[in-house]
Amino acid sequence: MNSDQAVKYVRRLLRPRRWLRNAILYFWHADGFRNKAKLITYSLVPLLRKAGFRTPPASDWTIRLKGLDIHFAPNLAELITYREIFVSRVYQRLPDFRPTGPAVVFDVGANIGFYTLQAGASLAGGTIYAFEPNPEAYSKLMKNVEANRVKNVHLLPYAVGSKQGRVWLRRAERTGLGSVEESAPEAGGARVEVEMVTLDGMVEKHSVTRIDLMKIDVEGHEEAVLAGGERTLGMTRRIVMEYHGPEILERVRKFLSDRGFREVLEYRGHAYFVNARPVGDG
Repeated sequence: MNSDQAVKYVRRLLRPRRWLRNAILYFWHADGFRNKAKLITYSLVPLLRKAGFRTPPASDWTIRLKGLDIHFAPNLAELITYREIFVSRVYQRLPDFRPTGPAVVFDVGANIGFYTLQAGASLAGGTIYAFEPNPEAYSKLMKNVEANRVKNVHLLPYAVGSKQGRVWLRRAERTGLGSVEESAPEAGGARVEVEMVTLDGMVEKHSVTRIDLMKIDVEGHEEAVLAGGERTLGMTRRIVMEYHGPEILERVRKFLSDRGFREVLEYRGHAYFVNARPVGDG
């Protein structure tokens, strides 16, 4: 190894890895000594497992971050969205996209509920409809909404797409995120059968007459979600979504533009749209 290679190697060792940067952030945000100690313990678990030590099994972990009581899967990967939502504020970069008062909010792809908690903190008399098809994530979503006493939340254990029916959800092992597959899966793999609904079907079922803000994070199925909401889009004022690839974003832009929406911001893989047409209460 020459001197240049040695320098590069040392820099690599000293460069904070993403998991370490996130762990430091969570430690900084953890409330009090007890929660900081719990976070240190959680951080050591994967290292101990790699070293061959046995650690007690757990269905979920809990931590209190900046006043929020969080239930999450027993690995720190599921907390990544905490950083995105509460630190980077990827869904609230513009003031008009911070729901307040009696706003009606659709959280499509709620995961364990970080955005639902963020939006619910500023609502007074408003309503949130939170959709999450992954049974494990949905269980944490229910616990987090209850633990933080968020009011007027409808928790809905469904995938959202272009048509109603039964579909398969492929689950990521570490993060709890999932992607929808309409065809029957091959044997093996982390898949579960779930019910799919449409935005239009849910709007009719719950007698929704307007949506002030719709947040979408559906791991590449953005187009299918919108395709099942022709009527819903006409009563939606704003949409903010995480998009998965520039090709999908271009198609979504055209789809929404044809229905009166204009894009007002793109930020770190998230696109913001405003309905240029008037939206009433039905």
